[in-house]
Amino acid sequence: MPRLSRLDLHGFKSFATRTVFVFEPGITAVVGPNGSGKSNISDAVRWVLGETSSNALRSKRTEDVIFAGGKGRAPSGLAEVTVTFNNEEGWLPSEFAEVTVTRRAFRGGDNQYFINGRRVRLKDVALLTASLGQSHTVVGQGLVDAALSQRADERRSLFEHAADLTGLRLKVADAERSLNEADANTARLSDLLNELEPRLKTLERAARQAREWQGLRDRLTFLQRGHFQRLLAATHARLREAEAVTAGDEASLAVQQDALQRLIAARHDAREAAARARGALAKHDARLDAVQEEARRVAHERDLVAERSSALDRRREDMGDTQSGLDEQVARVDAELAQVVDGLRALTAGVDAARSAVEHLEAVARAERRTRSELEREAGELARTITRREREINDLSQRRTLIDQRRESTKVEGERADREAGERASRISNLDAELAAFETADATIAAEIAGLDVRLVELHDAAEARSAEARSASEAVVGLERRLGQATNRFDVLRKVHESGTGLHAGVRQVMQWHRDRSLEGIRGTLAELITVESTYDTAVEVALGGHLQDIVVDRWRDAEGAIARLKRDRAGRATFQPLDSVGRGAGRHGSGRPVAAEIINANGVHGVAADLVRSDEDIARVVGALLGRMVVVDDLPVARRILNDLPAGWSTVTLAGEIARSGGSVTGGSAVRESGVLGRERELRDLPDQIAALDAQVTQARQRQRDIAQAAGLVTEARGRVEAARAGLVAQRRERSGQRDRLAAWLRDLRAQQETTTRRITAAAESGAADVAEIVALEHAEHRADQESAALR
Repeated sequence: MPRLSRLDLHGFKSFATRTVFVFEPGITAVVGPNGSGKSNISDAVRWVLGETSSNALRSKRTEDVIFAGGKGRAPSGLAEVTVTFNNEEGWLPSEFAEVTVTRRAFRGGDNQYFINGRRVRLKDVALLTASLGQSHTVVGQGLVDAALSQRADERRSLFEHAADLTGLRLKVADAERSLNEADANTARLSDLLNELEPRLKTLERAARQAREWQGLRDRLTFLQRGHFQRLLAATHARLREAEAVTAGDEASLAVQQDALQRLIAARHDAREAAARARGALAKHDARLDAVQEEARRVAHERDLVAERSSALDRRREDMGDTQSGLDEQVARVDAELAQVVDGLRALTAGVDAARSAVEHLEAVARAERRTRSELEREAGELARTITRREREINDLSQRRTLIDQRRESTKVEGERADREAGERASRISNLDAELAAFETADATIAAEIAGLDVRLVELHDAAEARSAEARSASEAVVGLERRLGQATNRFDVLRKVHESGTGLHAGVRQVMQWHRDRSLEGIRGTLAELITVESTYDTAVEVALGGHLQDIVVDRWRDAEGAIARLKRDRAGRATFQPLDSVGRGAGRHGSGRPVAAEIINANGVHGVAADLVRSDEDIARVVGALLGRMVVVDDLPVARRILNDLPAGWSTVTLAGEIARSGGSVTGGSAVRESGVLGRERELRDLPDQIAALDAQVTQARQRQRDIAQAAGLVTEARGRVEAARAGLVAQRRERSGQRDRLAAWLRDLRAQQETTTRRITAAAESGAADVAEIVALEHAEHRADQESAALR
């Protein structure tokens, strides 16, 4: 695995001057008193490998990791940490045998990352160190306690790190970021689609032109086909003339070919005659060879028959000679057999006579040997009896000596055993007293441990509660940050869409660009930007206004004239203008027509006049009244049909779904209007800054609550650590005392066992002394009896 070989620190926390740590193979331990900066070394390793959590680095912001000065030293302007890995085995995804990772932080909050001197992103460092997997683990202060106090699902990140899933988590984060970007792109595409919809007429005109061009191309193809047909007819005429000339030439060629064929046929007949002659000659030669071969075979068989006849004659003569020799051998064997039988009879008679003599001599010898053996046995028995008696006398004498010695040693050992028994009894009484004291102290320690266990359970419950609060606060922060990010992204997209003029006609977009460039004066903005509508009426108002949503409101008539003149000059398109000094003059919110009756406005299903449902500045209200002053907003078409006949001439109704019913009797409707239209986008663009500010404040409050909970959890963890340390001390003390008590009990058992053994030995010694006296008396009688028997034998 990759090995950490070097660590360089400069300006990081307490390391004001450049400090180098070289890690040789094996285990490197950094020791020192509290406050000497040992933990800053592990913080440096965390920091250089891409750690961004301030809590993990025991700081609150980036500036806290830079040396702050002290003891006559000025603060450092930056912090730099460089870590070097030995990558000779290629565990890190790098082609270098030595990989160096550097991180710099400036007081302005800027961070820079380098791999082997080349500047990279934080993502590149994370991907590099993610491949280490379980090869490295930085255990910070409180991590062990936190890991032990956490639940199984909370320790999941530790196991994921050990299982080398960090790289996968980074990929998941990238995928989620890509999905968010895809969502933003989807919104952008929706806006682009809104922009392209006004261009449909242009595209239809282009399609019509394309169809006209297709017709012209077909006409050109038809004319070209007629021209090519005329050229083909002339070519066919010239071809027929060439074919007539070719036919005459082919006739003369046929005559010449007939003469050639006759010559070829004559040559073929001559070749066939020659072939037949060669075939007959070959057959004659084959027949001659067969006759010669048959003659050679017959001659060979004749020679074989003659040779076999001669061999048979020779074999018959040899068999006659063999028969004569065999007859002579049979006669000789019969004569020799008769002689052998006669000699065998004579030898059998001699052997029988010799066997009878030998049996007689063996009987005499056996009788003599039995007599001699009996005498030798009696002599040996007497000698053994004498020897045994002498040995018994010596044994008895030795046993008596041994018994005397044993009685003396038993007496000495009994005295020593008595002294040891007294000493051992005193030690046993002392050990009993010590064991009683141990039992009392152990009971006290057990009571203290039980109290600490109760306290630990209380602290554990408090830690669980703090952990639950921390998780809830973390989830709240994550959720709020996600909502803030989504709102910020949405606001950026909408602002870019608004600034780029997406969805506006070319002329409107150009006029608004001139307005933003301050090259055109008197422009208020598009009507969609200047009015506010509740979301309920978005569809109805958008349909009612139609293309007027892109009308540009200007201050004066001459502003509209100037803008139109510039559009013509630049060929930048067309736009509709609403001059405030001429539009709706003398008209109210309901235009210049007759107002609608109050009973119609208050009817069931009627929401009111569209102009009254739109909020705008007072001067813009005249434009709104001119455009929406004679449009009533209703729930649906049945309501529109009910009030249509009661509306004044020139008035219309629009439903919430976007259907329009006019007083003339016409009705417009169809599929639903696309959601998130221009008015909704403008309203969202106005509302999002307030929402972002509110979300930002909520995120700040949630983070502060998270810090407060973390601080409270830290206090609980510290208290729990102190209680666990005290309990561990008591447990260790009880364990040590238990070992001492076990040793005392073992000593006591050994002493009691020795005391019992000694008692048994004293009793056995007394019994053995009495037995020795009786045995001595018996030995004296046996010795006297043995002396008498030995004297009688001699």
